[in-house]
Formats: sequence, C-alpha cells, structure tokens
Amino acid sequence: MTYGFKLYLAVIPVVLLNLVMVIWCISDWYKRKKFRLLDKKVWIFIILFIQLFGPLAYLLAGRGDDND
Repeated sequence: MTYGFKLYLAVIPVVLLNLVMVIWCISDWYKRKKFRLLDKKVWIFIILFIQLFGPLAYLLAGRGDDND
C-alpha cells in the first residue's frame, strides 16, 4: 500500500506542472497573432494533445514576436 502512495506523491507534481503549463500556453496562444513554424490551429492541438512536451515546444519554438 505504501508503494502506491509514494507513486502518487511522485506523479502529482508532474500532473500539476503540466496543467499549469497547458493553461499558461492556452492563454498566451489566445492573445497572440503571430506564430513561428506552424499555424495557430496546429499549435493548439500540439499544446492540448502532446502532454508535457507540447507546451514546452510551444514556449520554446512556437511563440512569435512580442510586438503583436
């Protein structure tokens, strides 16, 4: 029983980090007009369906200029 509890303690921070990143990326995606590499519609699918790596890819490679 303690093994399952330790597993939950290890997984919960990763899930919360992913949730925060997805919410942050969606709010940023909604505000932006310019994107690098891919279209706006493609980025939302990447953010939502490629968990943990999708939001990271968006933050590192997808955001356009800040001068929107």
